[in-house]
Amino acid sequence: MSQVCCACSAPATAPRRSCWRSSGVSSSTASELASVGRLPHQQPIPDFVTARRQDVAEECLRLLHQQIPRGQVLNVSLATIFAGALWLQMQTPRPWIWMAGFLTVVLIRQLLHRFVLPPARGRPIRRTTPLLYTLTAVFSGAGWGSALYILDLGSTDVLVLTALTLGGVMAGAIGVLSYLLSVYVGFILPIALPLALHFFTQEPEGIAVIGLMVLVFLAGCVYFALVFNGVVTQTLRLKYANDALLQDLQRQKQIAEDANVAKSKFLAAASHDLRQPLHALNLLIEALKTSRADRDRADIYPRVGQSLEALGKLFNALLDISKLDAAAVTPEPEDFRLEGLLGRCVREHEAEARRKGLRLRCRDCAVLVQTDPLLLERVVRNLLSNAIRYTKQGGVLIACRKRGNGVLLQVWDTGVGIPEDRIAEVFEEFRQIDNPHRDRNRGLGLGLAIVRRLCNLLGLPLTLRSRLARGTVVSILLPRAIRRQETAASPPSPSPIWEMRGRVVLVIDDERDVLQATAVLLEQWGCEALTAQSGPQAQVLLRRGGQVPDVILSDLRLRDEETGIDAIAAVRAALGQPVPAVLLSGDTAPERIRLARESGYRLLHKPLQPARLRAALQRAIAEIPAR
Repeated sequence: MSQVCCACSAPATAPRRSCWRSSGVSSSTASELASVGRLPHQQPIPDFVTARRQDVAEECLRLLHQQIPRGQVLNVSLATIFAGALWLQMQTPRPWIWMAGFLTVVLIRQLLHRFVLPPARGRPIRRTTPLLYTLTAVFSGAGWGSALYILDLGSTDVLVLTALTLGGVMAGAIGVLSYLLSVYVGFILPIALPLALHFFTQEPEGIAVIGLMVLVFLAGCVYFALVFNGVVTQTLRLKYANDALLQDLQRQKQIAEDANVAKSKFLAAASHDLRQPLHALNLLIEALKTSRADRDRADIYPRVGQSLEALGKLFNALLDISKLDAAAVTPEPEDFRLEGLLGRCVREHEAEARRKGLRLRCRDCAVLVQTDPLLLERVVRNLLSNAIRYTKQGGVLIACRKRGNGVLLQVWDTGVGIPEDRIAEVFEEFRQIDNPHRDRNRGLGLGLAIVRRLCNLLGLPLTLRSRLARGTVVSILLPRAIRRQETAASPPSPSPIWEMRGRVVLVIDDERDVLQATAVLLEQWGCEALTAQSGPQAQVLLRRGGQVPDVILSDLRLRDEETGIDAIAAVRAALGQPVPAVLLSGDTAPERIRLARESGYRLLHKPLQPARLRAALQRAIAEIPAR
């Protein structure tokens, strides 16, 4: 499968550098340089559906923090009733002594809760935070468990009241402390274990069964706390998932709205730029019809050529963007010396710089880098052209410096600079910050949109620094070549020139006017043109005794859902031989470009110069020996 050049769709076997130059796409304004990353639609979308465990745990801790003061109020109320009931039965000050100690524990815990423990007063939640809450819960549980040692539990009534009270505290704490299971367990163990131990060590021996029941009750409390915690955790996970899905939906909606607005702006600008040269062509053609003087016609013809050239530039730029968005361009990294590439770019722009009285220099670029030289050259050309166009005095400098394992390529200019509040607008299609009237002499506004896509494709970080009225510097970080010694690259051998005279060309196109115009052009080249509007019609033509074509030239989109790929395959099957073929297309849809690329046929895009069509036909014929 042959690879296709992004600008002119020539095969990878053809001299690639001339292909990019032939596209003639100029870069847009210097204000369209900025620090870029990947396009929003190229960035990987994070998984918002599954909430992180850390988020759920932190939310459980916040809920626990909110519930603890309410639990403290209930504890104090229950402890007061408990101490009063014991005092009525025992008639000793011990219940109030215990009550005083218990209130001290509650006060200390409340102070810690309010002023020390996260998330009190916005303190951050750390890994140790659950442990701190567990320790305070153990401290609070010990306050209840101390009743077994401070009070005299010799009386059966006092023992029963104490056991029922402590059991109620353990059960009631499930709804308050089970947001973190360790906190609840830390609270009930200092209560349940001393109580069970007390029953195991008391007389008579039969009372030990109650101690066993306390342990069973402890296990039941832990189980229900675990269930409660699971319900809360699952609820929080669903809440986080719903919130995340809502945020993602809003984000996707915003992306779609932004894309729709951008598309509308893109189409409006493209429509304007297409209408201008077409309008000029209509006027010039009408002037040719009415003009009788050769002098007037000689003046009109160059203007017609200029309008056609403007249309060609715009179509080529749109095509380049479509190819890059369709991932129809495959980088071909290789090791090469950067100074040679930059030297060519500088020589191309020297005349333009001299006309404006600017200095154009290249410094310290004798380094080996590894990337696709053709695509990088396109990027450098756009940046240079852009810098020269918007620099009125001073100069433009290309410089290189080693930066770790890379090479920092920089383009400096002393131009107008970029307003800081407009940097977000750079690298957008048809966006020229200081060209509101869409003057084509100041660029199309598409060149740097292509630069952004090329840098993303090559994985080259692109950054910008700029100051108004002082200038701009654009930096590209290139990877250095892995190999240490450069091997001399042999110059590409020129493609053989094949004579078209006497060749038979089968042309398939559903547009009759295009079919006839192509046939006339081929006959002027000395070819014999066989014309058909579909694949089946071409097969009928060949069965009637038509000559075997040397090459097939087919439009990509035909009628009745037929494609040029289908038509070529049908003709090849009918002839029983792999006749070389070339596809033509006026379609810039990414899926169409991918379809043509995957077919392996050479693809040319309308409108195209006749010379490019002839060269493509010659190369296609050259791939198979003449019969």
